[in-house]
Amino acid sequence: DRLADVDSRLRRLDADVQSGQSNAAQIRRQIDDVNARLTTLRTEATALETSTTSAESDANSLIVRADSLADTVRSTERAVTDSYKTVSETVRPAVDSSRSDFNEISSLEQNVVAAASTAANSAANQTAV
Repeated sequence: DRLADVDSRLRRLDADVQSGQSNAAQIRRQIDDVNARLTTLRTEATALETSTTSAESDANSLIVRADSLADTVRSTERAVTDSYKTVSETVRPAVDSSRSDFNEISSLEQNVVAAASTAANSAANQTAV
C-alpha cells in the first residue's frame, strides 16, 4: 500500500512538471503573438510619423503603447522563466527523490521475499529430515 502511495505521488509530481512545461510553452506562444503584434504596432507607428502633425501625435501614442506592451511581454517572459526554473528546481528533485525511495522500497521488498523463500525452503528441508 505504501508502494502504491509513493507511485501515486510520483505520477502526480510528474504530471505537475508536465503541466508546468505545457503552461510555459503556451505562455511563450502568447509572448510570440504579442511580439508579432508589437512589430505591427511599431510598423504602423513609423508609417504615421511620416504623415501630418496630428498623425505624428497618433504615432507617438502608438509607440508609447507598443513600449508598454514590450515591457509587459518582458515581464511576463521573466515570470515564465522564473516559474519554469522553480518547477525544475523543486519538483524535479522531489520526483527523483521519490523515485529513489520507491526503488529502495522495492529492493527491500525483494529481499524480504527472498528471505521468506529461503526460510520456507529451510523449514521444508528440516521437516523432511
